[in-house]
Amino acid sequence: MRIATLLARWSRLRASLPAPRPLRFTAAEVRALLGPEGAASPARRAAVLAVAAVPAAWLDHVSTADSELTWWLMDRLPTLVYLYTCGASAEAMSARLGGRGAWAIERALDTACAAIAARLNRG
Repeated sequence: MRIATLLARWSRLRASLPAPRPLRFTAAEVRALLGPEGAASPARRAAVLAVAAVPAAWLDHVSTADSELTWWLMDRLPTLVYLYTCGASAEAMSARLGGRGAWAIERALDTACAAIAARLNRG
């Protein structure tokens, strides 16, 4: 078989393959990008901030198990995301929202980041 024929077939094969999918977002990456110094990838940070700015876009992605764990913070998840983006510590957020403890705030932030990542991955 001639080289030109092989190259033509290879080109057709490559053209028929699906385009590579963009990297999926993880909850840990979303949390890192939401932080005040999370500018490792400006395009990905902009995407995360755009979704985080519209709570209606990601609040429906909170899982049932997570919503039961953080039931008293469910209405406050957008506020927690905003405060975290501004650089507030978990202790400061806990004191501001009723003193339930830094662990509960951290868990609620993990829940929010997982929901934002799920929304981003959905497209």
